[in-house]
Parts: sequence; C-alpha cells; structure tokens
Amino acid sequence: MAVGMSNKSPFVLPPPAMRRDAEEAKIDISQDTESDQVTILKVLEVLDGFREQGMEKHFFDFCRSNFINVAAIEMISDLRQNIARELSAIGYIDPAEMKDWHNRNGSGPNLAFLQSAIVAGVFPNVASRQERARYFGTAMNQLCKIHRSSVNGSFRQPLSSKKGQKMHQLVAYGEMIKGVGAHYTINQTTRVSSVLPILLLCGEFTIRPAYSIGKNGKEELDNVVISVDGLISVQCDRQTASTLTLLRKRLDLIFQHIISDPQRGFDGLTQMEKNTLLVLDAVMKSSFDQSSST
Repeated sequence: MAVGMSNKSPFVLPPPAMRRDAEEAKIDISQDTESDQVTILKVLEVLDGFREQGMEKHFFDFCRSNFINVAAIEMISDLRQNIARELSAIGYIDPAEMKDWHNRNGSGPNLAFLQSAIVAGVFPNVASRQERARYFGTAMNQLCKIHRSSVNGSFRQPLSSKKGQKMHQLVAYGEMIKGVGAHYTINQTTRVSSVLPILLLCGEFTIRPAYSIGKNGKEELDNVVISVDGLISVQCDRQTASTLTLLRKRLDLIFQHIISDPQRGFDGLTQMEKNTLLVLDAVMKSSFDQSSST
C-alpha cells in the first residue's frame, strides 16, 4: 500500500500557462475519487503494469505527459516494497501475492474502504467544513484551505469550492503548511464521504448524554453524543449509539486478534467475528453510497 507513505505530492506544479493541463491530467488519473492517495495508487498500478510487460521505459513517457515526478513515484514504489517485506517478516501475507492494489474484497477498487483506510491512517489529520463555509477547520481550530498541488485543489473539484456547498464536508489530509496570514493549506487530501470510518476505526470512542429543555422547563434526556478523541462529535439516538458502540468494541477485538496472530489472519477469526466484518462491509458501503447519491 502507498497510503500515507509520503506527504509530498509526486505531481509537478508547472508554469501557470500549463497549470490547467496539469490539473486536467491529475483529475483524469484520479477517476473522480477525490483522493491524492488513491490517485497515487492508480499511478503505481500503471507502473506495475509496465513492469510486468517489461516496458518500464514507457512509464517515463506516461509521467512526462501527465506532469508526474518519476523520481517521487519510484521512491514511493520502493517504500511500498520495503513495507511489504517488513510485513512479511513478522508473519503477514505478502501484499504482492494478492495481485491487487485495492483494499478489502470485490472485483475492483473499493473506494469506500480506501477512504476508511486512509482516514484511519492519518487521523487526527481531519478537517471539516460546515455548509457554505469558505474554510475548513482542523482539530486545533486552525482555518485552512486545500493546497493547489492536491487533486482536490483544482477549481473543478467540489472540495475546492469556496462557497455554495450544500452539505457538511470532511477531508483527511497528510500535511498542513502555514499559508498567508492566519490561514493554512493542507495537501495529500482525501474526501471522506461519511463520518462512520472515524467513529468505527479511529481514536478513543466515548459517549455522553445530550439533554434538551422540555416543555415543562426541565432537562430531559434526548439523544446522545458520540465523540472520538473529543475532536469529532456526532449526535444520534440512543439505539443507533448502542449499535455503533457494540460494533466498535467487536472490531477492536477483531483487530487485536489479527495483529496477535498475523500468520492466520482472517482464517483465525470465529464465525461471529467474520460476520462482524460482513456487517462492517454493509455499513461502510451503504453510508458511502448514500453520501455519493446526495
């Protein structure tokens, strides 16, 4: 995997006259994933294809025509191989044996799970933007916007819009850089379509009651607030909170079992644990599809 390997973009920032062509090329490679990390994975997939055919020299032409820094991609590719060797050395299956670059199961790239893996890897580097707000806010209450080097920094991309968005937006990022004045820029960004990956896979999960003032003027227990590290908070009904809490606890145990015995991996899980992963599949895909359709 290349997710989270480098905060530096391998895409070259050309002179202003060529910038539009470079942005168009980057967006085409990204295939509307709204993710720098996934875009890099797609470039690595091209590199792997040329290598399998013994035509790696053609990859240089591909990079040149798409404003890609060949040296940066080769560095990420080498780092990917080093990490694969380290994982194999401690008992995990060699990722190269899987003959695939995407996350989880299915016949093609599963963007819902790639987003989940990325946000889990970079957390707490998550920024959010309220409806019609101009800037994103980070966990440290710093205002920021997406850097032009990011695939999401192009004027065509939804996350680059400075106004008019009709819904709350979440973005995971690799690095934050001091910009002009009090504002910052973030790069290596991925749009996060749902808050569920954060609630189920990130940080410390806590719940507290949410009270409202009833008609009699007294406080009444209404909903509950789910919080992750005190950074991301979501208000929901008690039944939903209870279900998410149970799923979160089971997932924590599953991950502990896999890490403690990497050679067995998923084969070492009980049937209930395997069923829990199927539930995770359904929940992640459902929330992703619902967000994508709105």
